[in-house]
Amino acid sequence: MVLSKSTMDKLSMLSNMTAEAFVELLNDVYSAKYPKHTDKITSKQIFFFVHHSEEMYREFFIKKKSGKLRTISAPQPRLKLIQELISEFLVELYKQVDGACGFIRDANITDGAKKHTNQHFVLNIDLKDFFDSFEWYQVRNSLVREFNINEKIANLIASLCCYKHEVERLIDGEYKRVERNVLPQGAPSSPVLTNILCSTLDRRLSGLAKKYGANYSRYADDITFSHSKNIFKEGSAFRKQLAEIIEATPHLHTNNEKTRLQGRRYRQEVTGIIVNEQTNVPKRYINQIRKWLYLWEHYGYQRADEYFTPFYLKDKGHLHKNCPGLDRVLEGKLNYLKMVKGAESPTYLKLRQRYLNLTGRKPNNMLDNNTNVDYISVYDILQMLVDTM
Repeated sequence: MVLSKSTMDKLSMLSNMTAEAFVELLNDVYSAKYPKHTDKITSKQIFFFVHHSEEMYREFFIKKKSGKLRTISAPQPRLKLIQELISEFLVELYKQVDGACGFIRDANITDGAKKHTNQHFVLNIDLKDFFDSFEWYQVRNSLVREFNINEKIANLIASLCCYKHEVERLIDGEYKRVERNVLPQGAPSSPVLTNILCSTLDRRLSGLAKKYGANYSRYADDITFSHSKNIFKEGSAFRKQLAEIIEATPHLHTNNEKTRLQGRRYRQEVTGIIVNEQTNVPKRYINQIRKWLYLWEHYGYQRADEYFTPFYLKDKGHLHKNCPGLDRVLEGKLNYLKMVKGAESPTYLKLRQRYLNLTGRKPNNMLDNNTNVDYISVYDILQMLVDTM
């Protein structure tokens, strides 16, 4: 999406912008993103969501690779729209820091993975309850500090993008459940805000990687380092400095259960993408696509979809109806496969041709021309990662 010059001019005036001008900015972005819509965001809507944010979310669960459930807090549609518009102009303001590779304009999930191909050692680190770690005051302060946004507008953005939720905090050496106003995992504004909030963290971790000659990337809460030598042993100077940097960020803690050191002899993964030699998907992912294409080819779409739907609903857990349909799911999986393996991959091209033969569609009618997944909802991104495992 390209913002007009007048919209970009308004972004340059965030330091002294009024609430009314902020609503105008949102409507400018709305018109650019959805030109066919004629309705408007109003000041009344904005202030209603600010004062009733805790009522504007529904929670559901998706399965993790471990089989455990991940809680997703999804905003009500109108609030979600406002968060999308905020996300759009924040992406324009955000200046990418070395290492950050997710939810950035003209970037996708493979960019970080490619940094770690053909390395002898890959260290994966997961940050505990990542989105829950960032509170309202941190969002507000970061917007003021990074973009010189005036406090009134920074307060407004933080209030629109955070909600009160019970989270874990390390208090006196023990994790305790407390209520805090935090970023929701499921809001479209949360990923770009965490990039902004992690700017200092990314600079420090990138500096640590350069000091040791390692590669560094962060995709949301997935932090990855790689090196030709094993500098990542438990108790090493690198690991000690890494822990110090992470713990210096308020409320951020390493999830030690998910810290993995992967040697060259084993399957090395970064955000669900195999990186041993080149970016690739697990065989299970390919086999799944082949399975559904086979059923469609041999039994027709209706029977294949009837079989697919209950399997899909059970696998996703949170869905009760409105399954997207076998054709749309296959299209999404093929788009992801293209993004990871490349548009010229023989595997992708063969599966894609089978799909086109079944649908009767022409290649340029597929959605696979748009492989930037960073503007899919946070839920879809998370589920995509689960699907690849």
